Amino acid sequence: MNEQNSAGGLIKQINEALERDANNSLRASGLTVSQLSVLLQLDDKADGIMTLKEVEKALHCAQSTAHGLVTRLEDKGLVMSAGDSSDRRIRVIRITEAGKQICSDAQHEMRSVEDKILKPLGESERAIFLACLSKVRNSLN
Repeated sequence: MNEQNSAGGLIKQINEALERDANNSLRASGLTVSQLSVLLQLDDKADGIMTLKEVEKALHCAQSTAHGLVTRLEDKGLVMSAGDSSDRRIRVIRITEAGKQICSDAQHEMRSVEDKILKPLGESERAIFLACLSKVRNSLN
């Protein structure tokens, strides 16, 4: 089987194209996909707060990686961090208004990209495509 036309090969090509486009889009704001992922995780929380440990788990990365991402976001004024008042060993991360605006812009861009990806498909094909993707994802968990 030609790997480029296998399911895994096609998924890899799609992922690489999406990541390349996302990085190009984010370059203007000085962010990376990983940094945006931290912001989106925080923005998804009702209070906009996570611990550094929760960021590590959400992004499936090492503490040093999460720390570096948060530090760079803090330098850009997109998050604030402080020690937890009850346990100074815990670092609490809070999204700022500027970070929330970046998330809003990014979500608009992601909807636009999804529309572009799904444009060649009819309504029933979209439903089938999304159902198939969900089945594949769920089989991996």
